[in-house]
Amino acid sequence: MKTNLLLIAAVLLLGECVAQSWVPKSNVPPNYRQYAVGVYLNDKAYVGTGQTSAGLASDFWEFDPMLNTWTQKASLFNPTCEATTFTVLGKIYISGGMGQTYALREYDPALNTWTLKANSPATSFYASAIGIGDKGYVFGGTGQACMEYNPATDTWATLPTIPSTGTYPILFSIADKAYVGLTNGFYEYDPANFLWTIKQNFPGPTYGSRGFAINGMGYAGLGNSSVNLYKYNPLTDSWTIVPVNFPAGVRNYPVAFASADKGYYGTGGTFNDFWEFTPEVTTSVNPAQSAEEAITLSTGVAGNYFLNIGLASPQSFTLNIFSADGKKVSGKNYS
Repeated sequence: MKTNLLLIAAVLLLGECVAQSWVPKSNVPPNYRQYAVGVYLNDKAYVGTGQTSAGLASDFWEFDPMLNTWTQKASLFNPTCEATTFTVLGKIYISGGMGQTYALREYDPALNTWTLKANSPATSFYASAIGIGDKGYVFGGTGQACMEYNPATDTWATLPTIPSTGTYPILFSIADKAYVGLTNGFYEYDPANFLWTIKQNFPGPTYGSRGFAINGMGYAGLGNSSVNLYKYNPLTDSWTIVPVNFPAGVRNYPVAFASADKGYYGTGGTFNDFWEFTPEVTTSVNPAQSAEEAITLSTGVAGNYFLNIGLASPQSFTLNIFSADGKKVSGKNYS
């Protein structure tokens, strides 16, 4: 007997879900900071620089989510704030900052060392940055940057201008595309084709908001004037508000970034707190089935999922997987 199993996004919605939540983690040492940089790499979070009670900072800290502990790492060459950061191929890059608006520094977590790299062609002050593939991208800021950095050659390239302007743009990436939110619009950038496409406007306040992506969805909001977080679906080009507000109030110029399945948010203003956000995730699925068949979806490590198909007797089947917009993304025969 041959069975056709059709899996679509609607089926997954029938499953059990992990509720969205904010959980406080260990505070970022040593005290409050704002205008800091933050990023996630190789199962660790990193936060550093910024403005603290002692003035401009150069310290840099590593957070272990499993142990809920912070470890101090090598400091930057000079203290700075209002810089921006991205990761590419296992390295962390910090671009710009007060007094060093064109500087680029590379951090190697394996060696715990910093290296100066090529200066950027435009200032990265008040900009946002992200790594996509093997390149880094810097957008917005006081210099209205739109730049691509290639670590392999230590060179910068200027990209097509963003259709809007603004400082501290919302920024996240999904499926090798960058999504940039500015005061006058929300845009998708395709690095492969050097193409900007206008998207559905972000419904919250843009200035001072933060962004990150988890499991193919974008999240933006919070920051200087809101405790609301919004979810962006690139398949439907639509925004929905996350029903669980951030519980610890607004703050000026915090850090925000994500692992494969968690968001991290904290510091800003007079705060040094640090929070972990868990989005709503389907953990199992039990669609209508006969007594002979069962399908379950379970979570693994690093945001991976495992589809388990139980059959009462040996048989061959075809597994077809479709995206939420009805496109077939995978198909395979099993026997």
